[in-house]
Amino acid sequence: MEVDDLSLTEILNPNSSKNVYLTTKKDSEVKYATKVVDKTKYKDPLFEKYLKSEMTVLSNISHPNLIKLIEIKESPEFCFIVTEYCNGGNLSTYFDNYKKENNNQPFTEEIVQYIMKQIIQGIKYLHENNIIHRKINMDNILINYENEEDLKNNNIMKSTIKIIDFSYSRFLEKNELAYTTIGIPLNMSPILLDKLINKSEKGYDEKEDIWELGTICYEMLVGNNPFNSDDVEDLFNKINIGDYSVPNNLSKEAVAFLHLMIRYYPEDRANEDELLESKFIKNNVSEFSKINLEEINIKEQDANIQINTRVNYSLWKILGI
Repeated sequence: MEVDDLSLTEILNPNSSKNVYLTTKKDSEVKYATKVVDKTKYKDPLFEKYLKSEMTVLSNISHPNLIKLIEIKESPEFCFIVTEYCNGGNLSTYFDNYKKENNNQPFTEEIVQYIMKQIIQGIKYLHENNIIHRKINMDNILINYENEEDLKNNNIMKSTIKIIDFSYSRFLEKNELAYTTIGIPLNMSPILLDKLINKSEKGYDEKEDIWELGTICYEMLVGNNPFNSDDVEDLFNKINIGDYSVPNNLSKEAVAFLHLMIRYYPEDRANEDELLESKFIKNNVSEFSKINLEEINIKEQDANIQINTRVNYSLWKILGI
């Protein structure tokens, strides 16, 4: 596909509903990514609003951990959003491949520390500029390697992490609230799930992004969502009582870090500066301490099953964090 001086070749995300093409410009070998939006296929009145919001946000941000906008081209039928190209794919695919290669084990704490620091820095920039993302998940986090050797080795510890997809992002001034129900139920906070199920009229702020950060951090450390459920109402009930498990192989620093984000009330969740100053982000992973199981009421059900600490929002004091 040719668009002015752009040559759109292979689709980068074949399993996605959004078409993103590997792109080059005439007389240049530099690679870009182009999101092609077919305006004629969308009848939802909110679509134009979200598209304009995405273009506005991309045009007003500049940070190493956020995808960089190159240019936008529009026609009556299509919109072409050209951004920098990330050669390492998305975090979701990398995570799945990592587990396959490591006996279904999740990331090490060192890897999670490396990734989370960069994601938090990107989110901090957004929030400082009165922007909430509202769609933070592993599909929307890309990996980029600066040189061919790092790309060949596919070592994420040598990469730069980039947040993408600002289709649901919006500007939100201080003390202003958002009310639109957006997101994937598994990553939704209690407020958003309440809006989805019970049509609650409560508003939310940038702390929704912090909750989503907590859920993807947990998934990277443990291997699944903290409130994993295929049923939305069951998911809502689990979140309401804080019903999730913390494996005993996590360090105390990792558990404390999760608790800074996965908190029921938005005002109790940490901000970006507090997350960046946490021991989990700042300290050497090799010096982290394991949870003392004697401090917690543990019932071992089977010697062959890994012991899990059952946690809810009222039990964190037992951990001393």
